[in-house]
Amino acid sequence: MPAPGWVAVQTLRHTEGLADLDEAEAGELGPLLARLSAAVTRVTASQRVYTYSLGEGSPHTHVLLGPPQRDLRGAEFITGMMRRDVSLADETAALRIARALADELAAGNTPTT
Repeated sequence: MPAPGWVAVQTLRHTEGLADLDEAEAGELGPLLARLSAAVTRVTASQRVYTYSLGEGSPHTHVLLGPPQRDLRGAEFITGMMRRDVSLADETAALRIARALADELAAGNTPTT
């Protein structure tokens, strides 16, 4: 579903959850998620970026991250995302933000602390 600013991250090797990551994978995932979250924050000008990972229906390591939309926050927003609420989709905006994220990441910008 093309939700603007939302990105899916998954491991190259099949793993069934974060506990299955080896030391190198775990060492790469944290900095990657931090860098991607910072890029999403800058590109979308969102005050918050959610991260979500649940292996209940799919035994794979997938982490979804992105900004809330409209008036929806927290559990209400995630429920809408998981139910594929079409009101959260905007293909044009999603593509524009995806291009901006690619540019941001290619530029090598790093999170500031």
